[in-house]
Amino acid sequence: MASAGRCPRGHELAENAVYCTVCWVRVEPEDPQIVAARARRKRRIWIPLFATSSVLVGIAVGGTLSLSSIGSSASVVAEPASASSEPAVESPVASEAPEPAEVTAVPLAATVVESDPPGPSCTAQALDQGLPCSIDADVLSLTLCVPAATTKVKVSTRLNDDATWEPIPSEATLATTGTCPDGSVSAEVTFGTAGSDPNGTDWRLAGRDADGQKLWKSRLLVSSTS
Repeated sequence: MASAGRCPRGHELAENAVYCTVCWVRVEPEDPQIVAARARRKRRIWIPLFATSSVLVGIAVGGTLSLSSIGSSASVVAEPASASSEPAVESPVASEAPEPAEVTAVPLAATVVESDPPGPSCTAQALDQGLPCSIDADVLSLTLCVPAATTKVKVSTRLNDDATWEPIPSEATLATTGTCPDGSVSAEVTFGTAGSDPNGTDWRLAGRDADGQKLWKSRLLVSSTS
């Protein structure tokens, strides 16, 4: 215990002192009733203050969250505006447009190999005419000029000079157009070769008029070019 002239910490006290003037420790005993009344007053004061501070803290937190959400939304909306408001800085490399490459136009005809139309696969001699002809799938076709009165053209063949001429199936299309001279018409003749060699086969053409009278006949000599 401290002496009557000193505080509990050993500092000298003035006469009738209530507090130590050095460490401010109370040295005068307090009335228990006064201490209890002071404690009750403190509780009555602190409880409302605690409730008020809780409300204020809730309002402050809510306001902060609202402001942050508004700020984030505003930043998202304002981002395109800020990006568009800033002028684009043109880099020195991008500002220099590359020189256009020189392009040489190549005609389409130079890139496509032109193929000549297929030539005749054979040549023929008939009525003193040299004629182109074609053989496709054992069918021989040729066009020649025949007398204008001709209405039918027949084709015959034989095995040798001692054999008889035998007619073979044929078709003839007569037309007045073409390059035939006056007094003649164009005749497109088609017949089957039956797989025989055109170079060694003996054929004959014969023309008849509307009455079936024979107007002309001619040997047909064919030479294959394929």
